[in-house]
Amino acid sequence: MNSTWRILVGYLLYIAFGTIMFMLPMSQVSGEGLSVVDALFIAVSGISGTGLSPIPVTDMTIIGQVVLLTLIFFGGLGYMTFTAFISVSIRGTMTTSQHKVMRKTFALPNDINLGQFVLNIGIYALIVQIIGAILLFFVFQDDPRANPVWSAIFHSVSSFGTAGFSIYPNGLESYSMNGALNLIVSTICLLGSIGFIVATDVGSVLRGHRQRITLTTRVVLILMATFISGAIGLMLFFGGVDQGEGLYHNFLITSFHVVNAITSAGFNTIPLAEISGSFALILMILMTIGGAPSGTSGGMKITTISAVFAAIRSFIVGDKQVTMLKRVIPQERVRVALSTATVYMTMLLVGYLLLLLVEGDLGFRELLFEAVSGLGTAGLSMGITSQLGDLGKLVIALMMYMGRVGVLTIMATILVQNRKRVDIQYEDVAV
Repeated sequence: MNSTWRILVGYLLYIAFGTIMFMLPMSQVSGEGLSVVDALFIAVSGISGTGLSPIPVTDMTIIGQVVLLTLIFFGGLGYMTFTAFISVSIRGTMTTSQHKVMRKTFALPNDINLGQFVLNIGIYALIVQIIGAILLFFVFQDDPRANPVWSAIFHSVSSFGTAGFSIYPNGLESYSMNGALNLIVSTICLLGSIGFIVATDVGSVLRGHRQRITLTTRVVLILMATFISGAIGLMLFFGGVDQGEGLYHNFLITSFHVVNAITSAGFNTIPLAEISGSFALILMILMTIGGAPSGTSGGMKITTISAVFAAIRSFIVGDKQVTMLKRVIPQERVRVALSTATVYMTMLLVGYLLLLLVEGDLGFRELLFEAVSGLGTAGLSMGITSQLGDLGKLVIALMMYMGRVGVLTIMATILVQNRKRVDIQYEDVAV
Protein backbone atom coordinates (compact mmCIF):
# COMPACT_ATOMS: atom_id res chain seq x y z
CA MET A 1 0.00 0.00 0.00
CA ASN A 2 1.52 3.35 -1.02
CA SER A 3 1.71 6.32 1.32
CA THR A 4 -1.41 8.02 -0.08
CA TRP A 5 -3.57 4.97 0.47
CA ARG A 6 -2.10 4.52 3.95
CA ILE A 7 -3.28 8.03 4.85
CA LEU A 8 -6.76 7.51 3.41
CA VAL A 9 -7.25 4.11 5.03
CA GLY A 10 -5.59 5.19 8.26
CA TYR A 11 -8.12 7.96 8.86
CA LEU A 12 -10.95 5.60 7.92
CA LEU A 13 -9.80 3.22 10.65
CA TYR A 14 -9.88 6.06 13.18
CA ILE A 15 -13.38 6.93 11.98
CA ALA A 16 -14.54 3.32 12.25
CA PHE A 17 -13.23 3.13 15.84
CA GLY A 18 -15.01 6.36 16.79
CA THR A 19 -18.25 5.32 15.12
CA ILE A 20 -18.40 2.03 16.99
CA MET A 21 -17.61 3.69 20.32
CA PHE A 22 -20.26 6.40 19.91
CA MET A 23 -22.87 3.78 19.05
CA LEU A 24 -22.30 2.02 22.37
CA PRO A 25 -24.79 2.89 25.17
CA MET A 26 -21.94 3.61 27.60
CA SER A 27 -20.88 6.61 25.50
CA GLN A 28 -24.20 8.45 25.86
CA VAL A 29 -25.88 9.86 28.96
CA SER A 30 -29.22 8.50 27.75
CA GLY A 31 -27.75 5.00 27.69
CA GLU A 32 -29.17 4.36 24.22
CA GLY A 33 -26.21 5.03 21.96
CA LEU A 34 -26.30 6.95 18.69
CA SER A 35 -27.53 5.92 15.28
CA VAL A 36 -24.92 4.84 12.76
CA VAL A 37 -25.16 8.11 10.83
CA ASP A 38 -24.89 10.35 13.90
CA ALA A 39 -22.02 8.29 15.32
CA LEU A 40 -20.22 8.39 11.96
CA PHE A 41 -20.79 12.13 11.66
CA ILE A 42 -19.28 12.89 15.09
CA ALA A 43 -16.35 10.51 14.50
CA VAL A 44 -15.49 12.23 11.20
CA SER A 45 -15.95 15.64 12.81
CA GLY A 46 -13.60 14.68 15.63
CA ILE A 47 -10.80 13.16 13.55
CA SER A 48 -10.98 16.03 11.05
CA GLY A 49 -10.93 18.65 13.79
CA THR A 50 -14.14 20.19 12.53
CA GLY A 51 -16.45 20.53 15.52
CA LEU A 52 -19.82 20.11 13.85
CA SER A 53 -22.13 17.80 15.76
CA PRO A 54 -25.82 16.80 15.57
CA ILE A 55 -25.89 16.48 19.38
CA PRO A 56 -24.28 18.55 22.16
CA VAL A 57 -21.17 17.07 23.75
CA THR A 58 -22.98 17.32 27.09
CA ASP A 59 -25.11 14.37 25.96
CA MET A 60 -21.98 12.21 26.09
CA THR A 61 -20.69 10.40 29.15
CA ILE A 62 -17.10 10.88 30.24
CA ILE A 63 -16.25 7.80 28.14
CA GLY A 64 -17.77 9.37 25.04
CA GLN A 65 -15.95 12.64 25.70
CA VAL A 66 -12.63 10.83 26.15
CA VAL A 67 -13.15 9.00 22.84
CA LEU A 68 -13.95 12.30 21.14
CA LEU A 69 -10.90 14.00 22.63
CA THR A 70 -8.72 11.08 21.52
CA LEU A 71 -9.93 11.51 17.94
CA ILE A 72 -9.26 15.25 18.11
CA PHE A 73 -5.75 14.69 19.48
CA PHE A 74 -4.68 12.14 16.87
CA GLY A 75 -6.49 13.94 14.07
CA GLY A 76 -4.80 17.22 14.92
CA LEU A 77 -1.31 15.71 14.95
CA GLY A 78 -1.91 13.83 11.72
CA TYR A 79 -2.11 10.17 10.84
CA MET A 80 0.87 8.16 12.15
CA THR A 81 2.56 11.25 13.67
CA PHE A 82 2.23 9.99 17.24
CA THR A 83 3.56 6.52 16.44
CA ALA A 84 6.41 8.10 14.45
CA PHE A 85 7.18 10.32 17.45
CA ILE A 86 7.37 7.28 19.75
CA SER A 87 9.52 5.44 17.22
CA VAL A 88 12.00 8.31 16.89
CA SER A 89 12.06 8.88 20.66
CA ILE A 90 12.84 5.24 21.46
CA ARG A 91 14.79 3.96 18.45
CA GLY A 92 16.08 7.23 17.04
CA THR A 93 14.61 6.52 13.61
CA MET A 94 11.41 5.75 11.74
CA THR A 95 10.40 2.84 9.58
CA THR A 96 10.38 3.28 5.82
CA SER A 97 6.58 3.36 5.70
CA GLN A 98 6.44 5.94 8.51
CA HIS A 99 8.97 8.08 6.68
CA LYS A 100 6.96 8.02 3.44
CA VAL A 101 3.63 8.72 5.15
CA MET A 102 5.02 11.60 7.21
CA ARG A 103 6.64 13.16 4.17
CA LYS A 104 3.34 12.86 2.29
CA THR A 105 1.20 14.06 5.21
CA PHE A 106 3.07 17.31 5.81
CA ALA A 107 4.27 18.05 2.26
CA LEU A 108 7.64 19.04 3.66
CA PRO A 109 10.41 20.75 1.72
CA ASN A 110 13.30 18.38 1.00
CA ASP A 111 15.76 20.29 3.20
CA ILE A 112 13.86 19.51 6.46
CA ASN A 113 15.17 16.67 8.65
CA LEU A 114 12.11 14.49 9.09
CA GLY A 115 13.19 12.75 12.29
CA GLN A 116 13.93 16.00 14.10
CA PHE A 117 10.76 17.48 12.69
CA VAL A 118 8.65 14.68 14.21
CA LEU A 119 10.31 15.17 17.60
CA ASN A 120 9.64 18.89 17.41
CA ILE A 121 5.98 18.26 16.60
CA GLY A 122 5.45 16.06 19.65
CA ILE A 123 7.27 18.36 22.06
CA TYR A 124 5.64 21.50 20.68
CA ALA A 125 2.12 20.05 20.75
CA LEU A 126 2.46 18.75 24.31
CA ILE A 127 3.93 22.00 25.65
CA VAL A 128 1.26 24.20 24.07
CA GLN A 129 -1.63 22.00 25.23
CA ILE A 130 -0.30 21.61 28.77
CA ILE A 131 0.27 25.34 29.21
CA GLY A 132 -3.11 26.03 27.63
CA ALA A 133 -4.83 23.64 30.04
CA ILE A 134 -3.16 25.27 33.04
CA LEU A 135 -4.25 28.75 31.95
CA LEU A 136 -7.79 27.62 31.13
CA PHE A 137 -8.14 25.99 34.56
CA PHE A 138 -8.07 29.43 36.19
CA VAL A 139 -10.79 30.58 33.78
CA PHE A 140 -13.07 27.57 34.37
CA GLN A 141 -12.39 26.97 38.08
CA ASP A 142 -15.58 28.73 39.21
CA ASP A 143 -17.84 27.28 36.51
CA PRO A 144 -20.08 24.66 38.18
CA ARG A 145 -21.23 23.09 34.92
CA ALA A 146 -18.19 20.80 34.57
CA ASN A 147 -15.09 19.68 36.42
CA PRO A 148 -12.62 22.56 35.87
CA VAL A 149 -9.62 20.25 35.39
CA TRP A 150 -11.34 18.15 32.75
CA SER A 151 -12.84 21.24 31.15
CA ALA A 152 -9.42 22.88 30.91
CA ILE A 153 -7.84 19.77 29.36
CA PHE A 154 -10.72 19.22 26.94
CA HIS A 155 -10.84 22.80 25.68
CA SER A 156 -7.05 23.06 25.41
CA VAL A 157 -6.81 19.93 23.23
CA SER A 158 -9.89 20.99 21.26
CA SER A 159 -8.37 24.45 20.69
CA PHE A 160 -4.96 23.18 19.58
CA GLY A 161 -6.60 20.63 17.30
CA THR A 162 -8.79 23.49 16.01
CA ALA A 163 -11.81 21.26 16.63
CA GLY A 164 -14.14 23.69 18.39
CA PHE A 165 -15.90 21.06 20.51
CA SER A 166 -16.99 22.29 23.95
CA ILE A 167 -18.42 20.41 26.94
CA TYR A 168 -20.70 23.32 27.85
CA PRO A 169 -24.33 23.31 26.63
CA ASN A 170 -24.03 26.67 24.84
CA GLY A 171 -20.38 26.31 23.88
CA LEU A 172 -18.36 29.34 24.96
CA GLU A 173 -21.24 31.81 24.68
CA SER A 174 -21.15 32.38 28.46
CA TYR A 175 -17.61 33.73 28.07
CA SER A 176 -18.20 36.25 25.30
CA MET A 177 -17.05 39.12 27.55
CA ASN A 178 -14.27 37.19 29.27
CA GLY A 179 -11.08 38.69 27.83
CA ALA A 180 -8.84 36.00 29.32
CA LEU A 181 -10.83 33.16 27.76
CA ASN A 182 -10.93 34.91 24.38
CA LEU A 183 -7.17 35.53 24.42
CA ILE A 184 -6.13 32.07 25.66
CA VAL A 185 -8.34 30.06 23.28
CA SER A 186 -7.47 32.27 20.30
CA THR A 187 -3.75 31.95 21.03
CA ILE A 188 -3.90 28.15 21.33
CA CYS A 189 -5.85 27.95 18.07
CA LEU A 190 -3.29 30.15 16.32
CA LEU A 191 -0.38 28.10 17.66
CA GLY A 192 -1.97 24.96 16.23
CA SER A 193 -2.97 26.61 12.97
CA ILE A 194 0.32 28.26 12.01
CA GLY A 195 1.74 24.82 11.33
CA PHE A 196 4.55 22.70 12.66
CA ILE A 197 6.90 23.92 9.92
CA VAL A 198 6.55 27.49 11.16
CA ALA A 199 6.87 26.48 14.81
CA THR A 200 10.00 24.42 14.08
CA ASP A 201 11.48 27.19 11.95
CA VAL A 202 10.92 29.93 14.54
CA GLY A 203 12.27 27.65 17.28
CA SER A 204 15.45 27.01 15.27
CA VAL A 205 16.02 30.75 14.84
CA LEU A 206 15.42 31.47 18.52
CA ARG A 207 17.88 28.73 19.52
CA GLY A 208 20.46 30.13 17.09
CA HIS A 209 20.49 27.06 14.83
CA ARG A 210 19.75 29.17 11.76
CA GLN A 211 20.08 32.83 10.87
CA ARG A 212 16.64 33.63 9.46
CA ILE A 213 13.19 32.18 9.02
CA THR A 214 12.23 30.49 5.75
CA LEU A 215 10.02 31.87 3.02
CA THR A 216 7.16 29.59 4.12
CA THR A 217 7.27 31.03 7.64
CA ARG A 218 7.40 34.62 6.41
CA VAL A 219 4.46 34.09 4.07
CA VAL A 220 2.38 32.41 6.78
CA LEU A 221 3.06 35.00 9.48
CA ILE A 222 2.65 38.03 7.21
CA LEU A 223 -0.54 36.82 5.53
CA MET A 224 -2.06 35.48 8.75
CA ALA A 225 -1.57 38.86 10.43
CA THR A 226 -2.85 40.67 7.34
CA PHE A 227 -6.01 38.58 6.94
CA ILE A 228 -6.86 38.68 10.63
CA SER A 229 -6.36 42.41 11.09
CA GLY A 230 -8.06 43.19 7.77
CA ALA A 231 -11.10 41.04 8.58
CA ILE A 232 -11.46 42.54 12.05
CA GLY A 233 -11.25 46.03 10.59
CA LEU A 234 -13.85 45.29 7.90
CA MET A 235 -16.28 43.74 10.36
CA LEU A 236 -16.03 46.64 12.78
CA PHE A 237 -16.34 49.15 9.94
CA PHE A 238 -19.43 47.54 8.41
CA GLY A 239 -20.96 46.81 11.81
CA GLY A 240 -21.08 43.07 11.25
CA VAL A 241 -21.32 42.53 15.00
CA ASP A 242 -23.47 44.75 17.16
CA GLN A 243 -24.44 43.21 20.46
CA GLY A 244 -25.23 46.56 22.04
CA GLU A 245 -22.53 46.05 24.69
CA GLY A 246 -20.03 48.64 23.50
CA LEU A 247 -16.91 48.71 21.33
CA TYR A 248 -14.81 46.49 23.61
CA HIS A 249 -17.38 43.68 23.63
CA ASN A 250 -17.88 43.93 19.87
CA PHE A 251 -14.11 43.83 19.36
CA LEU A 252 -13.82 40.69 21.50
CA ILE A 253 -16.58 38.96 19.55
CA THR A 254 -15.23 40.04 16.18
CA SER A 255 -11.60 39.13 16.80
CA PHE A 256 -12.50 35.81 18.41
CA HIS A 257 -14.64 34.68 15.48
CA VAL A 258 -12.16 35.93 12.88
CA VAL A 259 -9.39 33.88 14.51
CA ASN A 260 -11.67 30.86 14.84
CA ALA A 261 -12.65 31.09 11.17
CA ILE A 262 -9.18 31.35 9.65
CA THR A 263 -7.72 28.75 12.03
CA SER A 264 -10.69 26.43 11.39
CA ALA A 265 -11.24 26.16 15.14
CA GLY A 266 -15.02 26.47 15.27
CA PHE A 267 -15.63 27.96 18.71
CA ASN A 268 -18.28 30.67 18.92
CA THR A 269 -19.29 33.09 21.66
CA ILE A 270 -22.52 34.27 20.04
CA PRO A 271 -25.28 32.38 18.16
CA LEU A 272 -24.16 32.56 14.52
CA ALA A 273 -27.75 32.28 13.31
CA GLU A 274 -28.09 35.95 14.27
CA ILE A 275 -25.08 37.36 12.38
CA SER A 276 -25.37 39.77 9.46
CA GLY A 277 -24.74 38.86 5.84
CA SER A 278 -21.41 40.72 5.75
CA PHE A 279 -20.24 38.92 8.90
CA ALA A 280 -21.20 35.54 7.41
CA LEU A 281 -19.46 36.30 4.09
CA ILE A 282 -16.19 37.31 5.73
CA LEU A 283 -16.25 34.22 7.93
CA MET A 284 -16.82 31.98 4.90
CA ILE A 285 -13.91 33.58 3.05
CA LEU A 286 -11.64 33.03 6.04
CA MET A 287 -12.79 29.42 6.48
CA THR A 288 -12.00 28.78 2.82
CA ILE A 289 -8.52 30.29 3.14
CA GLY A 290 -7.64 28.32 6.26
CA GLY A 291 -4.36 28.21 8.16
CA ALA A 292 -0.86 27.03 7.34
CA PRO A 293 0.26 23.71 5.86
CA SER A 294 1.42 20.98 8.27
CA GLY A 295 -0.81 22.48 10.97
CA THR A 296 -4.06 21.48 12.61
CA SER A 297 -6.32 23.78 10.57
CA GLY A 298 -8.22 23.09 7.38
CA GLY A 299 -9.16 25.14 4.34
CA MET A 300 -7.15 25.59 1.18
CA LYS A 301 -4.16 26.79 3.25
CA ILE A 302 -2.85 30.31 3.34
CA THR A 303 0.28 29.41 1.36
CA THR A 304 -1.86 27.94 -1.42
CA ILE A 305 -3.81 31.18 -1.70
CA SER A 306 -0.60 33.22 -1.74
CA ALA A 307 0.92 31.03 -4.50
CA VAL A 308 -2.25 31.31 -6.61
CA PHE A 309 -2.29 35.10 -6.39
CA ALA A 310 1.46 35.24 -7.05
CA ALA A 311 0.94 33.15 -10.21
CA ILE A 312 -1.89 35.41 -11.36
CA ARG A 313 0.19 38.50 -10.73
CA SER A 314 3.18 37.08 -12.61
CA PHE A 315 0.98 36.22 -15.59
CA ILE A 316 -0.60 39.68 -15.68
CA VAL A 317 2.69 41.58 -15.55
CA GLY A 318 4.35 39.17 -17.98
CA ASP A 319 6.92 37.57 -15.68
CA LYS A 320 8.08 34.12 -16.76
CA GLN A 321 8.76 33.11 -13.17
CA VAL A 322 6.42 33.23 -10.21
CA THR A 323 7.86 35.26 -7.36
CA MET A 324 6.82 35.86 -3.79
CA LEU A 325 8.57 38.26 -1.38
CA LYS A 326 11.38 38.59 -3.94
CA ARG A 327 11.87 34.83 -4.12
CA VAL A 328 11.20 32.54 -7.11
CA ILE A 329 8.60 29.83 -6.41
CA PRO A 330 9.27 26.41 -8.00
CA GLN A 331 6.85 25.66 -10.83
CA GLU A 332 5.90 22.37 -9.19
CA ARG A 333 4.63 24.22 -6.10
CA VAL A 334 2.69 26.64 -8.29
CA ARG A 335 1.02 23.76 -10.15
CA VAL A 336 0.08 22.11 -6.86
CA ALA A 337 -1.37 25.37 -5.56
CA LEU A 338 -3.44 26.02 -8.69
CA SER A 339 -4.65 22.42 -8.76
CA THR A 340 -5.56 22.49 -5.08
CA ALA A 341 -7.53 25.72 -5.42
CA THR A 342 -9.41 24.45 -8.48
CA VAL A 343 -10.26 21.04 -7.00
CA TYR A 344 -11.18 22.59 -3.64
CA MET A 345 -13.67 25.05 -5.12
CA THR A 346 -15.11 22.31 -7.33
CA MET A 347 -15.63 20.03 -4.34
CA LEU A 348 -17.23 22.89 -2.43
CA LEU A 349 -19.64 23.63 -5.27
CA VAL A 350 -20.59 19.96 -5.68
CA GLY A 351 -21.10 19.53 -1.94
CA TYR A 352 -23.24 22.67 -1.74
CA LEU A 353 -25.39 21.57 -4.66
CA LEU A 354 -25.93 18.17 -3.03
CA LEU A 355 -26.99 19.87 0.20
CA LEU A 356 -29.44 22.06 -1.72
CA LEU A 357 -30.84 18.93 -3.31
CA VAL A 358 -31.43 17.01 -0.07
CA GLU A 359 -31.80 19.84 2.49
CA GLY A 360 -33.01 22.79 0.43
CA ASP A 361 -35.64 23.85 2.97
CA LEU A 362 -32.95 24.86 5.50
CA GLY A 363 -31.98 27.99 3.57
CA PHE A 364 -29.43 28.87 0.89
CA ARG A 365 -27.13 30.94 3.13
CA GLU A 366 -27.23 28.49 6.01
CA LEU A 367 -26.40 25.52 3.78
CA LEU A 368 -23.57 27.37 2.05
CA PHE A 369 -22.13 28.31 5.43
CA GLU A 370 -22.39 24.67 6.55
CA ALA A 371 -20.73 23.41 3.34
CA VAL A 372 -17.85 25.90 3.61
CA SER A 373 -17.41 25.02 7.28
CA GLY A 374 -17.49 21.27 6.59
CA LEU A 375 -14.95 21.21 3.76
CA GLY A 376 -12.77 23.72 5.58
CA THR A 377 -13.08 21.61 8.77
CA ALA A 378 -13.93 24.86 10.54
CA GLY A 379 -16.91 23.75 12.63
CA LEU A 380 -18.75 27.06 12.67
CA SER A 381 -22.46 26.66 12.02
CA MET A 382 -25.55 28.82 11.76
CA GLY A 383 -27.40 26.30 13.91
CA ILE A 384 -28.67 23.84 11.31
CA THR A 385 -26.38 20.84 11.96
CA SER A 386 -28.88 19.11 14.24
CA GLN A 387 -31.64 19.71 11.66
CA LEU A 388 -29.85 17.86 8.86
CA GLY A 389 -31.34 14.60 7.68
CA ASP A 390 -29.26 11.47 7.24
CA LEU A 391 -28.38 12.29 3.62
CA GLY A 392 -27.34 15.83 4.56
CA LYS A 393 -25.18 14.51 7.38
CA LEU A 394 -23.49 12.03 5.05
CA VAL A 395 -22.72 14.81 2.57
CA ILE A 396 -21.16 16.98 5.28
CA ALA A 397 -19.29 13.98 6.70
CA LEU A 398 -17.77 13.26 3.29
CA MET A 399 -16.76 16.92 2.93
CA MET A 400 -15.14 16.90 6.38
CA TYR A 401 -13.19 13.75 5.48
CA MET A 402 -12.00 15.26 2.19
CA GLY A 403 -11.06 18.46 3.99
CA ARG A 404 -8.93 16.53 6.48
CA VAL A 405 -7.04 14.22 4.12
CA GLY A 406 -6.82 16.86 1.40
CA VAL A 407 -8.96 17.31 -1.68
CA LEU A 408 -5.96 16.96 -3.98
CA THR A 409 -5.00 13.68 -2.28
CA ILE A 410 -8.48 12.30 -2.91
CA MET A 411 -8.53 13.44 -6.53
CA ALA A 412 -4.99 12.23 -7.28
CA THR A 413 -5.79 8.80 -5.84
CA ILE A 414 -8.90 8.49 -8.02
CA LEU A 415 -7.23 9.71 -11.20
CA VAL A 416 -4.06 7.65 -10.79
CA GLN A 417 -6.04 4.47 -10.20
CA ASN A 418 -8.07 5.07 -13.37
CA ARG A 419 -5.31 6.43 -15.56
CA LYS A 420 -4.91 4.75 -18.92
CA ARG A 421 -2.07 5.03 -21.36
CA VAL A 422 -3.06 7.21 -24.34
CA ASP A 423 -1.25 8.62 -27.32
CA ILE A 424 -0.51 12.32 -26.77
CA GLN A 425 -0.94 14.77 -29.64
CA TYR A 426 -0.29 18.51 -29.40
CA GLU A 427 -2.80 21.07 -30.66
CA ASP A 428 -3.52 24.65 -29.63
CA VAL A 429 -6.76 25.67 -27.94
CA ALA A 430 -8.40 29.05 -27.45
CA VAL A 431 -8.60 30.32 -23.83
